[in-house]
Amino acid sequence: MAGETILVVEDDLHFGRQITDLFGFLGYEPRLVANGRDAIEAFTATPFDFMLSDLMLPEMNGIDVVKQIRLLPGGESVPVMMMSAVYRNPKLFQRELRSLGVIEFLPKPFSIIDLGRRVGAILDSSDVSLDDSNITASGSWSSVELRTSLGEARPDFDLTGPFDRLVLLNLFIELFQTHQAGRLTLRRDNSERVVCFLNGYPVWGESDDVSEGLGAVLERNGELPASQVAKLMGLASTSGKSLREVMLGEKVLSERRLFLAERQRVRQVVLGCFAKASGTYSFAPGDDFVARVGVFEVNPVKCLAEVVQKYMDINQLAPDVQEASGRALVRGRRYRQLYPYLEVPTALAGLADALKVGTGVDQLFRSYPAHSETLIRLLWLMLRLQVAEPRTGGVGPAQLQPTAPDVPARLTRTGPIPLNSPATLSEPIMRAAVMDSASRVVLSDYLRVMESDFYGVLGLDRNATRGQINAAYEERMLRYSLTRLPASAGSDVRAKAKELLVRLLDAFETLSDGPRRQAYDKSLG
Repeated sequence: MAGETILVVEDDLHFGRQITDLFGFLGYEPRLVANGRDAIEAFTATPFDFMLSDLMLPEMNGIDVVKQIRLLPGGESVPVMMMSAVYRNPKLFQRELRSLGVIEFLPKPFSIIDLGRRVGAILDSSDVSLDDSNITASGSWSSVELRTSLGEARPDFDLTGPFDRLVLLNLFIELFQTHQAGRLTLRRDNSERVVCFLNGYPVWGESDDVSEGLGAVLERNGELPASQVAKLMGLASTSGKSLREVMLGEKVLSERRLFLAERQRVRQVVLGCFAKASGTYSFAPGDDFVARVGVFEVNPVKCLAEVVQKYMDINQLAPDVQEASGRALVRGRRYRQLYPYLEVPTALAGLADALKVGTGVDQLFRSYPAHSETLIRLLWLMLRLQVAEPRTGGVGPAQLQPTAPDVPARLTRTGPIPLNSPATLSEPIMRAAVMDSASRVVLSDYLRVMESDFYGVLGLDRNATRGQINAAYEERMLRYSLTRLPASAGSDVRAKAKELLVRLLDAFETLSDGPRRQAYDKSLG
């Protein structure tokens, strides 16, 4: 029955809002919190009928949160499901999940439609007993395809061998695309560097380069002065504890800020893998390392984009791009998912529009003659990640014309549109004789906003104040809210509204944080 309350604990706020939007649409009363402390406070104030929690949270992990919930009035019997993006197999937590009565474990990504059906089945049934198969298998209860794609298959590449930068770059891409878990060790001269992966994401790094240590990251980010970092490192050395443990004990930084600093440290280790040209590598599949190290996942696509631009020899990448010469490039199957993370430079801002209509590779280079090397690097990575794909036929001359880099496409029609319209639009929906105004706004903004920089996403200029950023964010959150769309809005419109919400949250989180905004402004030039 509708009306049950659901507590969602998820620090990825845009994903959490997708889930709560779904639950609201289904008639439940969801509440989203971003960390364990807030979850415990929320449940203490008002017990919930159901709880869905991420495993990896910034201040305390999801298992510890559930332990605390089980001690609260109403918490001893509340049905609990858990999810994680980096732990695709809950075998490491099987004992804890069973003892806490967790009814199911979902590896991300999963279908939120399946989630809605499962939660509905649980809340409509008096039997919510634990099914061991749901926490010992490697996938969701109903997603056979997901279990296949994220299963325990061995890596399909050599586990040891020599590497240069291109070999290493392809190895990182392979680990990401095949969702591998394991420990990658790189050896050069007398140095050794380790990167650990879960679900294809780097989550831990070890390096003998002091500039990549936690203390150096905190100092570089302006979190702590050099003198205080040196003092804390001295305490860590004499006590035999890690620098992180000492900082937590001394309460010099919050767990959240340390968590973010550790992520930055792991990112620095990943980038440092490419600083030297060659060596030998070995990859040990498995996730047993999580019992010994922290887990601070970083976005691999952002790292790879920086590596390609900073370290790669243009002569190694050009042949692969040249193979697509004479054909048009269009948006690939992973465009929507990955393009925002490529951090395309402002000088190439028109590239997204060019891919939308299908533009010849040769024409792209004629459109950006002053940025040919940057374009080669970017196109190589886009092709490798399936963000862009070459079209091998049926491309008319009109589709091979470049789109002006500084003129964003806009949707002005409400009726039929030409057959050669952008592939991102759903023809049946756009051909409707009448479209509600909310859906029209979503589709119009989608064409303009998804390829805009973060200021364009919020409709602001670069001089915007913090108050203006907050106000613009709140206004646009309502503008794209799924609950404000009419029942007649099609699935295509709803999907685009969700993507707009994701892009909007990314923009807000970047521009509302001083240091992140400063770095972003610098990247814009």
